[in-house]
Amino acid sequence: MRKIQATGSALLICALACLACPCAGEETRLVRVPGIFRVNTDISAGERSLAEIVEKAKEAKIGFVVVSDQFLVQCEYGLPPLRNLLKLSKERKSVSTFGIDKYLELVKAASEKEKSLVLIPGVDVAPHYYWSRTADGALLCRQFSQQLTVFGEIDSGYLRSMPVIHNSRAFLSPRGNLRKLSPLILCLSLAFLLLLRRRAYYDDAQGNRYYRPMKARIATASALFATGLLLTLNNKPFIAEAPFDQYHDYGDAPYQALLDHARRSKGGRIGIVWSSPEAKSAFDINGVMLATAKYAGSIVKTNGHNGFAGIYGDARTAHLPGMEWDQALAQFCRGERKIAPFTFGELDYHKDYDGLPFDFIKTVVFLGRNEEKSAAAILDAMLNGRSYAVAKHGENEIVIDDFNVSAGAREAFPGGTVSVYPGEGAAIHVEGCFHGGESIKPGGRISLVFNGREIAQGRFSSRRFSFDHALDAGEIPQGMNYVRFIMESESSGEVLSNPIFLNSMSANTAVDLPGGGL
Repeated sequence: MRKIQATGSALLICALACLACPCAGEETRLVRVPGIFRVNTDISAGERSLAEIVEKAKEAKIGFVVVSDQFLVQCEYGLPPLRNLLKLSKERKSVSTFGIDKYLELVKAASEKEKSLVLIPGVDVAPHYYWSRTADGALLCRQFSQQLTVFGEIDSGYLRSMPVIHNSRAFLSPRGNLRKLSPLILCLSLAFLLLLRRRAYYDDAQGNRYYRPMKARIATASALFATGLLLTLNNKPFIAEAPFDQYHDYGDAPYQALLDHARRSKGGRIGIVWSSPEAKSAFDINGVMLATAKYAGSIVKTNGHNGFAGIYGDARTAHLPGMEWDQALAQFCRGERKIAPFTFGELDYHKDYDGLPFDFIKTVVFLGRNEEKSAAAILDAMLNGRSYAVAKHGENEIVIDDFNVSAGAREAFPGGTVSVYPGEGAAIHVEGCFHGGESIKPGGRISLVFNGREIAQGRFSSRRFSFDHALDAGEIPQGMNYVRFIMESESSGEVLSNPIFLNSMSANTAVDLPGGGL
């Protein structure tokens, strides 16, 4: 039995070594763990079960999967003034219809069963949509698919309380329900006064008083009661919902509310990422058009998110020098946002496609060589930018072994910060390989981006590559700066690195900052 256990342990160590070093031959300082970010199962919009996803991930030698089924997919249109009563509502299957607790338990059970694969629970959330009319008067549902992916240490209480349109829950606060109950209270009061105020129209000599028939008053009081009841039911008392209805365009406010909710969460670590921000869509359902315009501008306009999908199956520009990602990074460097926006490789898996491997888009995280490959460690790496996004070309891909910036004896890796003292420069180093079959034709181009502009390029023609660039002291502005790179290859795909920050110190503030290493 001990021999069998020893053999199994050796095989596991070999498998992890292969996972960490697909280029082979050179020991790296960092351990690479490839993952699939954003997967839909048959619980919502996917075609495969979670068990099938697990098997596909194991076959592809994936280290972790962020499962993010659609949280709630519902569309409603009501007629005024009773929009919540006189309405047409359509709903598709989702985590909410499946059962929130049931969904989280399913992911947890699958994760506990498969020790070689880390499963991180998440949901795709579309916080808001709104109705408008076209020039010819047709109804148009806008931004129905503008989504964020919420993942990490989430629980059912957190999901049920998210400020998402149609995500209703019981709300028993007397003070909070007073406004919703006000139509019924007002109408009942008026009906009561109407019935009480009876005036006699004749008094005879014997002291008898004569009143007009009550039928009209009773009918009026009944109408008042019915009106109050309908208006109150339309207000949905004792039910809490998001404060944004679907009949107005609130801009980024509903999305900011969801981000604020994530940051107020107590206990667990929660990531929230803009999903496919440049993937516009338009489709017709039973004569009603659902249209979603690109929303890359929301990356810059909202605060509290962990970044955005930089690589996914659509045309993209937000990652290019000077565009939305650089604008948001500049805000972080100026202290205008507390959380650095990082990039993710988003598979957005729903089904298999001919000619595309399961892992053709990945998020690859870096862990220390002695760091445990746990859900907590992988989540921490993603939220702190110790990762890169990669898209394969067929079975070939660009593999990054090392990306660091050093100043003096100090160095930092992706997501970290290196202090640069007065008079010092900085050295940038990128190293890796083109990984694939024997027929692969190595070759690619790297573009180095510093503070939103391209400062250097390099080209590679051999299977392994190394790129170095030096920044002189005069090239690094005082304060917080950053450097990142974009790499492309016709034969091996694309890589977006997350940034490394350089804090250029003045003579009076030269203090080492934490967070540079792993």
